Amino acid sequence: KLTKLSGSQRQAGLLFPENDREMVFLGSMALASEPTARAYGQRPERDMVSVLERIGESRWRLVTPWPANESNLDILELVPAPAGTPARRR
Repeated sequence: KLTKLSGSQRQAGLLFPENDREMVFLGSMALASEPTARAYGQRPERDMVSVLERIGESRWRLVTPWPANESNLDILELVPAPAGTPARRR
């Protein structure tokens, strides 16, 4: 499961293994002050299909072609928070 907790575009969805370096993400997006994104398929205009790829020891990249809002390609880079950073929500 992957959930982005902050920002004006917040993705939430499930990850499915593809191979040893990639996973497929099926999710949805919540905008601005909307509540958490709904499950994939409940609002087709907000659905997302992405690839999460491992690009380093502790680095991942979520690539979303043709997202519904603002761009032709969305890329999110994911890295662990620095040690000592308080956890936001688990």
